[in-house]
Amino acid sequence: MSISKHAPELDPIYAPVQESLDQVREILSHLWNDVLCLVQPPAPGTPPQQAQGKLLRPAACLLGAGTLQPSALPQLIKLAASYEAMHLASLVHDDIVDQAALRRGQSSLHKYWNEHAAILGGDYLVARALQLMVDYENTQLIAGILSAVRDMSEGELLFLEKSWSAITEEDCLNLAKAKTASLFAASCAGSAVLLAPDHYKTLDNYGVNAGIAFQLTDDMLDLTQPFTTLGKQPCGDISEKKKTLPIFLLRNRMNAADLKTLKSLGGKALSEEECVWIKKQIDEHDVETTVDALVDRYIQQGIECLAALPPSSYRDSLEALAHYIPRRVT
Repeated sequence: MSISKHAPELDPIYAPVQESLDQVREILSHLWNDVLCLVQPPAPGTPPQQAQGKLLRPAACLLGAGTLQPSALPQLIKLAASYEAMHLASLVHDDIVDQAALRRGQSSLHKYWNEHAAILGGDYLVARALQLMVDYENTQLIAGILSAVRDMSEGELLFLEKSWSAITEEDCLNLAKAKTASLFAASCAGSAVLLAPDHYKTLDNYGVNAGIAFQLTDDMLDLTQPFTTLGKQPCGDISEKKKTLPIFLLRNRMNAADLKTLKSLGGKALSEEECVWIKKQIDEHDVETTVDALVDRYIQQGIECLAALPPSSYRDSLEALAHYIPRRVT
């Protein structure tokens, strides 16, 4: 199996690290094949292609390394791959928790196999990610990725049974930071641990801000884009009763009757008409405008962090990557 190319609009952004990123892609292709071959005989149907992502995390890792020491890029290919492997593991586990049947338009691993096997497959990916990182013999690197995984797990667990009445806007932003920005920041700053510790905080802050912007964008796309764009059921966050900022804002701006209708949609598969109704409510209450303003603020904060790094094509690409986040469709 080969991993598909990233979105064409990322080509100029990835250009400074393209050769190294192609090698990351090859590592991930082999790793994902290893995962699919674990259960014998293979289940019927089309094998899931979850490794066909945009590789934002390994790209950010390599671009961050390029701003510090371009000559070190060949030595950091496994490091970049380790962050994406950990991300893939989180997707496998998330799909089980959310009971999501599709990932990027194809079968989720737990639907291709079963939940028990997919949990083990996700655990296997975690182990493979850590094995890639162990080659660097640096405990701070390991501590960084484990801290990110802890943040991701704690963030989800803390909100699992919380009622909406106990949640604030700040809570929603903290969840976005924990579930997405923590690993993205670790990816951005990992190379600094090895190459230039003085710049660790710079790249970490960039990653936190860009990661929050990424998650807020993702939350908004879930409510506004159709199946053909998302590759999964739209408005899944409402169906799955997730605590995202757009849903928080929508609930707080609705009248009592509409809020009652919204509550009734949790826990069930939504029809096309119900998704259209949700999109109409979002438009009427300017939810997307509010979220877009926050995304822009976080992106600008992330870009401002990069001023501490010397000018280079790598720094330019990190800035362009941040600008890409709100423009992405999926």
